[in-house]
Amino acid sequence: MSLASERHTAPVQRKAQFSVTWADLGMLFTAFIWGANFTVVKQALTEVSPLAFVALRFLIAALCLLAILLLSGENLRVAREDVAAIILLSLIGHVGYQALFITGIALTTASNSSLLLSTTPLFVALLSIALRTERITPAIGAGIFLSFAGIALIVGMGSGALSANIDTLPGNLLTLGAAICWTLNTLISKPLLNRYSPLKLTTVTIMLATPCLFVLGSVDLLHQQWAGVSAHGWLGVIFSALFANGVAYVLWNLSVQKTGSTRTAVFSNLVPVIAITVSWLYLGETLGVWQALGAIVTLTGVTLTRFRPRRPITGPQTQVI
Repeated sequence: MSLASERHTAPVQRKAQFSVTWADLGMLFTAFIWGANFTVVKQALTEVSPLAFVALRFLIAALCLLAILLLSGENLRVAREDVAAIILLSLIGHVGYQALFITGIALTTASNSSLLLSTTPLFVALLSIALRTERITPAIGAGIFLSFAGIALIVGMGSGALSANIDTLPGNLLTLGAAICWTLNTLISKPLLNRYSPLKLTTVTIMLATPCLFVLGSVDLLHQQWAGVSAHGWLGVIFSALFANGVAYVLWNLSVQKTGSTRTAVFSNLVPVIAITVSWLYLGETLGVWQALGAIVTLTGVTLTRFRPRRPITGPQTQVI
């Protein structure tokens, strides 16, 4: 009778690798767009009412994205079994998010709104763990924690203190609802992006959301004094439509498709950092010590999420009979 034994080479641990992809660069660009968009929108809203602004920019974004989609050779057709998920994605990720955010920020402070919206990566991570759609590594977990801590320093210490009284409670809850909407948008879109390109999914969902936003903003659209809007106001609408809604949404979906929901969502924490920097450079606002420290902590957290987990290298197996 033969005796069999197996000789295995011990696994060798690879060092953590720092990974930067085109999707990462796209998300950096997206964070810059959304960060700069804060200043652009703030100026535009002094001339255009909020719901009218949202409806108009979605119309422009939808028409431009449709033209690009058709020129690229794609179409608007989707599988019948995906229709319900796409409609849900449009209602939650565009209509729900925009309505809650615009209404919420009017009823709370800017600091509270920024902090609550920055919880998106935490919600994405927690739901991803609960749904078992992604594995949260120690590096990604630490990166999320540091990113959130950095945002807390920026919005909490930058203005002295956070407002949490009863007057801002409705706005805080609405803004938190907006963060949850964007979290669900990120997670719902991931399986759909296995079947549709980021450009197609973004175009279809924005086109579905546009009529709904026009209904919500109908009163503001009718009462808006369009003749009084300056060239700067119109440029703000166009920038927000083409870049914040068009280019940035496509790049966000591309990153979800390529790198996953959790790692993509962490980049949203860069938005307040960039917004503060843009305001400092172009509006002359002072960048405080706590804000600078928060920016450093946030960037450190984002950098941690770029490290791939260690994977064992298993040597060849030899079987001796």
